[in-house]
Amino acid sequence: MREGDYFINFRAWSDNEYLDINIYELNEDYRLLKHIKAPQATALDAEKKLALQDAEIFVFGKEGRIEQQYAKRLAIPFTILELTDTMPDSLAHQHMNLYQLYSYINFLARNDLNSDAYELALWTRFSAVLSILVVILLAFPWIFASVQSATMGRRFFIGVLLGLSYVIASRIFGNLSIGYNLPLWLGAFSPVILFSLLGFYLLRVIR
Repeated sequence: MREGDYFINFRAWSDNEYLDINIYELNEDYRLLKHIKAPQATALDAEKKLALQDAEIFVFGKEGRIEQQYAKRLAIPFTILELTDTMPDSLAHQHMNLYQLYSYINFLARNDLNSDAYELALWTRFSAVLSILVVILLAFPWIFASVQSATMGRRFFIGVLLGLSYVIASRIFGNLSIGYNLPLWLGAFSPVILFSLLGFYLLRVIR
């Protein structure tokens, strides 16, 4: 994970205890300044810091010089503590609720990391609510039109086809919004808008 200028890796984690930690400090040009390694660290919730015990510090100077230091106790900023209590086991956005998504997006933004996939997932949660209304709107033409006299199999096939089309359109517009740096809310709501227009058009044709 990244925390400001620090890139943090740990092998094991339980509650507020972190084991086998390696921390790399880089400057704005991503040149390695320090490598900090410690067998154990404790998260300090109140101070929002990570306290390392028996830390070995390797300072990389100019011309390839390396200075080795030792610290019985070393504290570094660690704001990700705000997330560890609420994050699911997997950081896949499908496993996060709205609050977890919002918190993780803010964390990524603070550290200048790309959060497009998570922002799109957040907007998609809101567009999913409207998609229910779109499905209802699309159902009206088949209720009031003469097509209701068609066989049940045909109506079922049309319904499945429309549902698959909506899912595919959601994937396409979502990927396009990320790939071409379009507004992410547009990628989430475009299928809702397009299928709403389709529903109103079908209702007009029936009339």
